[in-house]
Amino acid sequence: MQRLFQITIFLSAFLLFQVQPIIGRFILPWFGGAAGVWSVMMVFFQFMLLAGYGYAHLLSTRLPPRAQLVVHLAVLVAAMAALPVGPSEALKPVPDAEPFTSILLLLGSTVGLPYFAVSTTGPLVQAWFARKYQGVSPYWLYALSNAGSLLALLSYPFLVEPLLGRQEQAMIWSLGFVAFAVLCAVVAATSLWGGARTMALESAREEDGLPPARLRHVAWIGLPALASALLLAFTNEICVDVASVPFLWILPLGCYLLSFIFTFSGKGRLPRKILNLLGLGAVISTSAVMFWPGMLDVPIQIVVFGYAAALLILCCVLHAEVYRLRPGAGQITSFYFCVSIGGVLGGLFVGIVSPVVFNSHLELPVVLVLVFISLFYNYINKFEINNYRHVGTVICFIVFILFKIYKYQSQFEYTSRNFYGVYSVQHVQFDKNNGIRTLYSGTTLHGSQFTNPDYESIPTQYFTRHSGAGIALAFFEDKPKKVGVIGLGIGTLAAYGRPGDTYRFYEINPDSLRIAQERFSFLRNSPAQVQVVLGDARLNLEREEAQRFDVLVLDAFTSDSIPVHLLTEEAFRSYLRHLSTDGGICVHISNRHLDLAPMLKGMGARLGLRTFKWAAAKDSSVAGEENEYIVLTSSKKFINDFDEMARLVRREFVPQGKSPDVFARRFDLDYVEATRYWTDDFSNLFSVLKPVFRKRR
Repeated sequence: MQRLFQITIFLSAFLLFQVQPIIGRFILPWFGGAAGVWSVMMVFFQFMLLAGYGYAHLLSTRLPPRAQLVVHLAVLVAAMAALPVGPSEALKPVPDAEPFTSILLLLGSTVGLPYFAVSTTGPLVQAWFARKYQGVSPYWLYALSNAGSLLALLSYPFLVEPLLGRQEQAMIWSLGFVAFAVLCAVVAATSLWGGARTMALESAREEDGLPPARLRHVAWIGLPALASALLLAFTNEICVDVASVPFLWILPLGCYLLSFIFTFSGKGRLPRKILNLLGLGAVISTSAVMFWPGMLDVPIQIVVFGYAAALLILCCVLHAEVYRLRPGAGQITSFYFCVSIGGVLGGLFVGIVSPVVFNSHLELPVVLVLVFISLFYNYINKFEINNYRHVGTVICFIVFILFKIYKYQSQFEYTSRNFYGVYSVQHVQFDKNNGIRTLYSGTTLHGSQFTNPDYESIPTQYFTRHSGAGIALAFFEDKPKKVGVIGLGIGTLAAYGRPGDTYRFYEINPDSLRIAQERFSFLRNSPAQVQVVLGDARLNLEREEAQRFDVLVLDAFTSDSIPVHLLTEEAFRSYLRHLSTDGGICVHISNRHLDLAPMLKGMGARLGLRTFKWAAAKDSSVAGEENEYIVLTSSKKFINDFDEMARLVRREFVPQGKSPDVFARRFDLDYVEATRYWTDDFSNLFSVLKPVFRKRR
């Protein structure tokens, strides 16, 4: 009979964490692919988990056994009535919808009740287990539960996502929920009906070295809050520097769950002092990496998996302390309820409070300071006011973090933060007559402009005249052209506009438009008619009449990559609907981490388009960076015009002494093996990963 408890709790945990990336695949494209989507989702799921744990506590402590059975069966039936969990296209938000509220309402209406029903299972089944098998510790079931959660997360990017479409994923999950509901009903009936014994309420465990009961309750909430905040802060750090994709959400969450497995299994734990010492080392090493820009030039695996390893160690330390302070079986539901409160508080701090309070990503340094204080306290057992060495160590670490934060922020003249990320403007003065002003989103460069009025109209960075976009926009014919640009940046491409031209920019982040208008002048100085459409580009393009663009430039970077939903077959079919007969699409693929050329070659083959790559070298005379573009078109005229303009541009702009083929060159992608094109149902980050970081965008 114990095996039935094990299967039920394992399956419930698997469903609990499998549904999170499934729903993420549905709604991430609807909100611009921003990393903030995952933070808001995590806050929602943590709140639902808290509600489930609170329900489990009240049900198991306030109602007699048969009443528990009736109430919980009613909850399971109501949850099954809400299936399937996949949101329909009719629930898509309007392009400029307020994201926080929209995401919460969307999740609540599609997955709220089934997720709540599953979330109750952990503490509830453990309480029923303790009732039926008195004298047997139920805590190992929590480790088993987290093993199911971990399996759900690991199986998603490697098995579920590559093999199944989103709708199939949602339907299979819904069928799995029905199976779980049947198992849960059987477990409840066998535990609560008939001759079920009354569970003996055990007092809290009183062991040597344990703090008083009131402090234990504080620890049950505070330590999980720190672990939860670490999870989201590390996830944000990784997604900002790499890409906002399900795999990079799942990796930190997997480490978080693994820490529960290690600590709550009750086996093979390291001595407390050694574990805390490892945690202190993880805090210090993470702080060094976080404030060391040179780490961006080392292999991606070192940074991403280094952060993951640090997160695993720190969560193991925190959760081991929680396990040490666990109560007897009679208080198991109140214990998990407190742990869940801590998870919600940590999630609220990172997902909701930090974007409002901080104007940059400061939550990770702040949480690291709090974790350092907690771990140092545990390591020396307690602070002694007269022991200046101990107190001084903590003060020195806090001063170091504050100094690095000040040094980092002092290099920017302006910083702002909202749901879509952090924008920072840096001004570097070369001499008394000239300087350059640059916009960063996180660590990603979004454009630069010379401050000297004589040079401020020169396109820079990834949009110089010998770049793929620069050549495509340097038209031969004098007739007016219409250009679409997905991603505003600072509006650099408006510098190519001529009288009579129309440049239509699509930008999801209102801060980007405000900064481009107030701190840069490309938009207001352009001779062309400039239009800016706020909201997700794909949602807007799907709703608009055909624009008949002569060129459509795709340059919408979230983190260091174009959001996946803008690179799918469905997105490209929408782009083609908006192209003129002789139009072409230029996709900016310069990236430290991802090589999109093989996937875009496969996309071109799928859509019957000619596809080639244009690569340009760095040109310091115009603050130009290395850049790569993929051009897709069905027009021979577009290709001929591009080639002719490329010859003129290379003749005019290639610096003396440099080979034209090295400075700027076209590739027909014969050397590239096409990979499977992406769709809304399928995308594969692993197929486009580079082995090392490139230079900073």
